[in-house]
Amino acid sequence: MTIFEAQRRIAKIDLLEIAARTLTELESLVIALNQEQLSHGLRSDGEELYPDYRDKSYAAMKHRKNPKPGEGVPDLELTGSFYNKFYLDTDKFTVSSHDAKTEKLVEKYGRSIFGLSDDSLQKMKPEVIRRFKAKIDGILNGDGE
Repeated sequence: MTIFEAQRRIAKIDLLEIAARTLTELESLVIALNQEQLSHGLRSDGEELYPDYRDKSYAAMKHRKNPKPGEGVPDLELTGSFYNKFYLDTDKFTVSSHDAKTEKLVEKYGRSIFGLSDDSLQKMKPEVIRRFKAKIDGILNGDGE
């Protein structure tokens, strides 16, 4: 490969487009990590969900069903409908849910129920780097044109 060919290939690298494509490919991982956070009662900033459950018998039932967040700490999962309707908006790089109760949950617990905490981002980082690097290598090697 000539220096001019290398320069042409480098000029074709669109980092935002590669990032968007990589994130789209990893949608199921992003969603799973967000759901895992919530199942532990954690928001995207790493803090516990609040307010806690007010009804003690409901809190006890939820704790028996999922003890991970601790008694009284919400996990926002009862029937599974909210979790099952998660999606990634790749235009805005945000997670949300198509479930009917989404806006009520956001109103009560805040927008930070969606998104990845620093811990979740660290879990995802190796796969993002691997895919990102493969895409750039493909362009530089003439495979990704």
